[in-house]
Amino acid sequence: MALDQSNRYANLDLDEQQLIRDGKHVLVAYHMKPKEGFGGFVETAAHFAAESSTGTNVEGSTTDAFTRGVDAIVYEADERRELIKLAYPVELFDRNRLYGGLGYALADRRKLQLGYMIQTTDTFSKGQLQLSFHHVF
Repeated sequence: MALDQSNRYANLDLDEQQLIRDGKHVLVAYHMKPKEGFGGFVETAAHFAAESSTGTNVEGSTTDAFTRGVDAIVYEADERRELIKLAYPVELFDRNRLYGGLGYALADRRKLQLGYMIQTTDTFSKGQLQLSFHHVF
């Protein structure tokens, strides 16, 4: 595996009953059987948590406090039962988005798009500019 993210995306000390009482996470269980040679079970589960929430398979230097605050966390990993349990912070799903964009066809199979998106939550708001090029093969 390219990057072990278990120090950020796994905390096996979390208690499921406490997570339920706190009411700040969506709890999900997955059946997982890593491909042979892919990495350790917890390491693979953390990679899954990262990819299904805020992470990527490379180390990023632009991660802000808000993004780290909505990371999915592996709180249980049972290799024998091939079971992982993840806690997704509610804030990961609780955001509003407004997007506007314009597109221009450069050629029959090539298009350019420029857009702007505002994301807002109860505690955070930011704007993002997007420039994309699309090519149909």
